[in-house]
Amino acid sequence: MRKIHRFGLLVGLLLVGALVVAAYPAAVLAASHPIACHGNVNLEGSPAPAGTVIDIYLGADATPSATTTVTTAGQYGPVQLWADDSRHGDALSYEVNGFPATTNPANPVFGWLNQEVDLEGVSGPHTWTFLAAGFFPKHLPDPYNGEVVLADLDPADIPAQVQGVWWYDGPALEWKFWVPGVGGELTTLGGGHTYDYMVLVSGACEWEILLP
Repeated sequence: MRKIHRFGLLVGLLLVGALVVAAYPAAVLAASHPIACHGNVNLEGSPAPAGTVIDIYLGADATPSATTTVTTAGQYGPVQLWADDSRHGDALSYEVNGFPATTNPANPVFGWLNQEVDLEGVSGPHTWTFLAAGFFPKHLPDPYNGEVVLADLDPADIPAQVQGVWWYDGPALEWKFWVPGVGGELTTLGGGHTYDYMVLVSGACEWEILLP
């Protein structure tokens, strides 16, 4: 009977192992781990009802890394979010029923620790309705705490009746204004009742503003 040299057998096994490893896709070999995400969730200032969908995005990814549905009103999760270790420090962003939500804490990130993040969601785009010509005091929805960049608004979405938006800057003791197609000193619309604006329109219209 022919004897097999132990050293040769060991080398052979190592070569086979190396070939097997090389055959695996990089995604299989990449180290990854999950974190559990959970917290309270409101919709338009009230506990989100059962059936509300929560999507969690990692970094600039276009598809959610985790999705869950509210089963107990006002609460979501825990839901597992898996990611490669190289994604540590990437921002986590949340959507409630497909619309961006305000988070508390403000800047959650992916890491080793589970994330308890409370969410404030809106039901959809905010519509400003003006019934006649004149100035109208308006503010974005109270639960929305983000900012709408006026320069980013699509001119096609701004009714021709909208002449401009004025806001009084208390600390500066001056009015700031923005006019469609022209611009001005007012550059953003802040969310919540803290920011009241005066909107000048030439006639009845509805102005739908998408909340980013």
